[in-house]
Amino acid sequence: MDPTIRGTYFGEASGQLSDLSQAIEQDVTAKDQLLEALTFTTKYWGHNLVPKELDRTGWISSVSCDHSPFEYSVQLDRDTGDAQLRFLIEAQSEENSLVRFQESARRLNSDIVTKYNASVSLDRYSLIQDLFLPDEPNGVFAAWHSCASTKKGLEWKIYLNPSVSGKGNALSTTGEAFERLGLGNAWVLVESIMTPGDSIIYFSLDLSSNQEEARVKVYILHQDATASTIANKHTCICPDATWFETQRFCESMANGLHGRYSSTPVVSCFAFTSKKPNEPVGTVHFPIHSYAENDADAQARIERYLDEVSASPICKERYKKVVNAVRRRPLDQGRGIHAWVSLKQDSGYKRSITFYVSPELFGPLQGTY
Repeated sequence: MDPTIRGTYFGEASGQLSDLSQAIEQDVTAKDQLLEALTFTTKYWGHNLVPKELDRTGWISSVSCDHSPFEYSVQLDRDTGDAQLRFLIEAQSEENSLVRFQESARRLNSDIVTKYNASVSLDRYSLIQDLFLPDEPNGVFAAWHSCASTKKGLEWKIYLNPSVSGKGNALSTTGEAFERLGLGNAWVLVESIMTPGDSIIYFSLDLSSNQEEARVKVYILHQDATASTIANKHTCICPDATWFETQRFCESMANGLHGRYSSTPVVSCFAFTSKKPNEPVGTVHFPIHSYAENDADAQARIERYLDEVSASPICKERYKKVVNAVRRRPLDQGRGIHAWVSLKQDSGYKRSITFYVSPELFGPLQGTY
């Protein structure tokens, strides 16, 4: 392990992605496709050297815990250990202006469609782009993009900021987006579970040419919520979610905490499709970086949880390899490698655990948890 970073943004990202690919035993073709996508998305700025310290007077990316402009995630099927490797990235700009970051996002959209035109479409995005990329934007980000390596090839997604016209407009902006996409009834379901303390923080769209199965996702932050409250929301509108599974996951990640999650709120994601507009798939995202003393503590909790749910040996083995693939230091010397952990409850009692891991370009998280 060498915590010293001497390379470029692309160099660091490509090295860690390659190590993660090896950790999940990804085939060479899939690995090459993902690295090609990384090369493509960083072509305007990936050659820049990673600074020794984060410049807090400039633009600070919110993509990852340590403010790196990219983050990795690995989704593991709890029963089979089948893995999906993804990266999330923010198209960078040389100017510290949200308008300029909007321009970078638009350019990346255009480039993605040009390169992957057989599988990517901006048709649905074009229906809502004015809502999320206004002339006078607010907030901490314009748009992020994710690329996942799947059995069907690469899948692209865009994340947009519902508060871009002001936090007070996040609900109306998201509701209007659902209406324009023909999912007005789905938005009624979302509103039915929202209570004081809930807020919409992200809106995402699959940039897929398969309009019927492409997902529309809404992310809800639950301020000061308990595990049982969150479980109630999921079981209320998600046909494949169970109260026990949701509660057990949250409490396991919080090391048995039964109270309110106030340090950093838990986030729920609800994914809708035109094919099944009234049957969302729910995912609970737990911010384990804010509730574990260090990464060794986080790993111990996750391993206990995987044992409790009888996860397959290959799932548990691949999780350990994923952590070892990205860490630059001993796990007990800081926190932040484990950023978020999520539980997705899909049809057919399919349960997936996703580990969001930080590149730690700027070191472990500071302060106490």
